[in-house]
Amino acid sequence: MKPREQGSVVNAYLNVYSTQNLKCVDLSICPDNLGMNTYSSVLLVGKKGADLVAEDLSLKLRLPHAPVPHAPVPKGAPATQLVC
Repeated sequence: MKPREQGSVVNAYLNVYSTQNLKCVDLSICPDNLGMNTYSSVLLVGKKGADLVAEDLSLKLRLPHAPVPHAPVPKGAPATQLVC
């Protein structure tokens, strides 16, 4: 993040300057335009924000925060290797 003197709105803990108990957890905290797909960046900012909020509230979270769905593992030979 940029320093406040260069126009930043939040500090390293995502606290908005000149306010109390207000965090900004979205992609607007990035100082420059991203030259890639923003989806992964949004996920990282959201995870960091969730970790900071949990730390401020003294919460102990188990990882992963939510169950991660996985596709079932296919059984047998792949369809591309079947011989007819």
